[in-house]
Amino acid sequence: MDASLANGFLARAFAAFDIGAAASAKALGGASANLTWRIDARGETFFLKEFRYTPTDDRWVDSLRAAVEFEAAIWRSGAIDMPEPVAGKSGEFLETVTGSHGVDAIVRLHRWTPGQSSPPQVAVTTARAAGAQLGAVQSIGAQHRSARSGSLLWWNWEPRETLARFGAGGFLTAVEVAQYASVIDEAIALAEVGQQTDCWTFCHGDHKPDNVLLRDDRLILTDWDEAALCPPRYEVTEAALLWSGWDGRIASRERMVAFLEGYRSGGAAIDRPEPLDFAKWAAERVGWFNYLALRTLGLASSSDAEMGEALKGAIATLRETAAGLPQLERWAAWMT
Repeated sequence: MDASLANGFLARAFAAFDIGAAASAKALGGASANLTWRIDARGETFFLKEFRYTPTDDRWVDSLRAAVEFEAAIWRSGAIDMPEPVAGKSGEFLETVTGSHGVDAIVRLHRWTPGQSSPPQVAVTTARAAGAQLGAVQSIGAQHRSARSGSLLWWNWEPRETLARFGAGGFLTAVEVAQYASVIDEAIALAEVGQQTDCWTFCHGDHKPDNVLLRDDRLILTDWDEAALCPPRYEVTEAALLWSGWDGRIASRERMVAFLEGYRSGGAAIDRPEPLDFAKWAAERVGWFNYLALRTLGLASSSDAEMGEALKGAIATLRETAAGLPQLERWAAWMT
């Protein structure tokens, strides 16, 4: 990232949230979809996020605003341990400034919340607590907003075309492109059938170990930007898989069952899971591959180092999806 662009961006972000020109910033790495910084200002610490995705996409901006509205409602309820969202000078939680790559970007700010990152393979007790937390979020979400229809295919992309370009870029062989094209088709077909359900409520949308900080016996739920209307049973099925430690190779039945025990402990119900309940997981895998592939191809803002990380992630996502689709029957049986 160009240092002058980054410094100019940070000054604009500081001004947008009125946190003082003397603030100091430290860029945070990791596999985040967006750019993040730790900000120290006036004796306080904040978490700053710059979204990579373009603010010219009205559909995405509208969905992000709805997610932030839900997050703020959850925060005000005090029911869930989570970072405090901070409003900008405009009074809104989202501000648009010239970003670190010299084009308009949406930014947001939270108060820094200390905690340890969840490991990929969590303790069984943690998985159970995570399930209870998701049940609590969904209970509030059902009162926040509901609908009789919706879409799991949230992107404006053509994943098959992106896969072809990814292969043409030399990142996959022709045989691999053909193999993964069928995987993408199967995942999209599952999502298209699954989204015909008539039960949609507001959900966190991305409940997984990566988005939970551990502090003492508390689970601090972060990253609410994908909150949206979703079939709640699809979210819990996907989350149970992710909290089981599934990484494309092994899923733990014990952790999966513990997660669902926690989910049901507060009165939430999911009866007789079936492969179709993994429709959200399938849609998210395709969308995540598409996003990472665009970054690898230089079609979304990324540094050279980030493009390398995106390449690894894109290929890993394809492999994970290919490995997971044949196991849906078994996973559904575990959850029954």
